[in-house]
Amino acid sequence: MFLLVGLFLTAIMLHGKLSGFVFLASLLVMELTMTIADRAPHLVAPMTEWQHYQDMKVTLFLSGMSMYAITTLILTAYNRERKHNEELMEKLRSISIRDALSGLYNRRELFRRLEVMFGMQTRERADTLSREGHYIAMFDVDNFKHMNDTYGHAFGDTVLSTVSGVLERGTDSREGEFAARYGGEEFVCILKAASLDEAYRKTDAIRRQVSELHWKEVPELRITISGGVVPCDAGQDLNQVIHDVDALLYQAKTSGKNRICRP
Repeated sequence: MFLLVGLFLTAIMLHGKLSGFVFLASLLVMELTMTIADRAPHLVAPMTEWQHYQDMKVTLFLSGMSMYAITTLILTAYNRERKHNEELMEKLRSISIRDALSGLYNRRELFRRLEVMFGMQTRERADTLSREGHYIAMFDVDNFKHMNDTYGHAFGDTVLSTVSGVLERGTDSREGEFAARYGGEEFVCILKAASLDEAYRKTDAIRRQVSELHWKEVPELRITISGGVVPCDAGQDLNQVIHDVDALLYQAKTSGKNRICRP
């Protein structure tokens, strides 16, 4: 039994070639011991009753320790693998709903959430989305194509990711707010407010924060955004709300840019 316990301990405590060497050595010692006991019993001293009792106690102790060590290792490996799988699943889920460049929700997740808000799709377990007291704001980076052509696509990506950071900081997920990349240089925010006036102030605050950004690559450059904001009224469907906010964004673009239009 002592030798069997030794094999278990060798397997769980040692690694690589050393583990294999010690394991084989233990097998040889066990085989040699059993052979001597069988073929030359006179060389093996008889055990007294007290020695048998002590041998049993030590055997049970070592066996228990070995089983505890093996069980602990198995559970540790299982928990580590489960945590790794959970992290992998969360990473895959994040990739499926997030825009790679901006880090905001992508267009597909945006519309999934909007469809939940407007009762067009079944809520998922974690959804707390509601259009009651919420407003939809749509933004567009002004003169982005010209800026992109002038300073390069790498700088254009920097602009989009930086503006995205402003939008994300301007939303509070605890209030059911979120930001998403609508496409290209267009973004959408869902904002909670007690009135259209408050929603407009929150939207315009985002516009002002973007206009105050400084760009170390082009210190003299000033980036601005235009936008529109409308309520997610219970009497309107999603398509109408998207149409209305898009029309206000177009109005802001054609009336001078760097401004927010409201109904």
